[in-house]
Amino acid sequence: ELSAVLRDENGQFHVQQIQVGQFTDSTGSGSTYIVDNLEEDAIYTLRCTVEDRSGNKTSMMTVTESGSIESEVVMFSVNRDGSTFMLGEPTQELVDKYYTKKVESNVEITEVNVDPLKEYGVTLNNDELVEGEAFTVTQSGGGTSWNAYTYSVNTENFEKENEYKVVVSSVDSTDSSAYSDIKHAAVNFVVDQTAPVVTVSGAVRNGQYRTDKQKVILQPTDHGGKLESIKITLFGKGDKEGFVDTKLSGDEFLDALDNNNGQLEVTLTEGVGQKILIECKDKAGNTYSSGDDYSDIDISTSRIVLLWANEIFRYGVIGGVSAAILAVGLLIFLKKKKEKDAQKAKANADGAPDSGAAPDAGATPNA
Repeated sequence: ELSAVLRDENGQFHVQQIQVGQFTDSTGSGSTYIVDNLEEDAIYTLRCTVEDRSGNKTSMMTVTESGSIESEVVMFSVNRDGSTFMLGEPTQELVDKYYTKKVESNVEITEVNVDPLKEYGVTLNNDELVEGEAFTVTQSGGGTSWNAYTYSVNTENFEKENEYKVVVSSVDSTDSSAYSDIKHAAVNFVVDQTAPVVTVSGAVRNGQYRTDKQKVILQPTDHGGKLESIKITLFGKGDKEGFVDTKLSGDEFLDALDNNNGQLEVTLTEGVGQKILIECKDKAGNTYSSGDDYSDIDISTSRIVLLWANEIFRYGVIGGVSAAILAVGLLIFLKKKKEKDAQKAKANADGAPDSGAAPDAGATPNA
């Protein structure tokens, strides 16, 4: 019987029995069993039991190609394709996402080969990494199992903002070379920790515009990353919940920028104390928010409305009127006080004796 340990397209191993053909030679002294072609890369195990008509039985085989070694079990491998590679689940998610703020788990690549490896290495952006410092290797299998090597690259190698490429290379015992990026296990991703930038023209904080409509141009950019979404909300004076003017994400967002020279446009209508809130996110999850950068915006065709909406002017007018009222009140108070003081002085003067009058005849002169 001939069995094979195969690895399917999902990376799972299973045992399969191989059909063996038969041919009896013309002398009748023996039989030849032939397998036309072993198509799959696998570890094969051959067992054979022979019994003659006298009841003599043996399971011992002689392997002539190995120096006539005798064995009850013959194992061999077929290795046409060399190594295959697969990514650990967190690493596959990282590759699928491509952009990330931080690499949370070690980058893991598992190499599987029918035969053991003679040498291996890991490069990061074409620089050779040192085993035991930048990465570790865990080996398993062998014998009747395929050989597996799991390479774990430390997260410390990916702390800085950059584009990263990890490649595993190896040479097995048949001198076949393998590279993980060529064998459908490319590991490429970008660490992006910088929020997008949105440049705005046509609106500033406390800006006043004498028009019935004000066009505002926005230009979102994300150097080193890729834009994911934008939300533009317009608020009137005193509004707690605004009106969402623009909400785009994914390809729709990028197509809108491509079709308009990298710009988006919103229009503000007449009103005072308006606000534009811009929220923009990139594919790594970094977020930009304009906050109050574009608030207290006044738009009107009336110069008086704009003047009155200006707090400095408004408070100046109120302060001036208040000062004028106080001044008038003070003048009235001072005038009334002056008149009262004059009347009091006159009354005092009218009640005092005349110093030039003759003394009373009945008065007794001083001695």
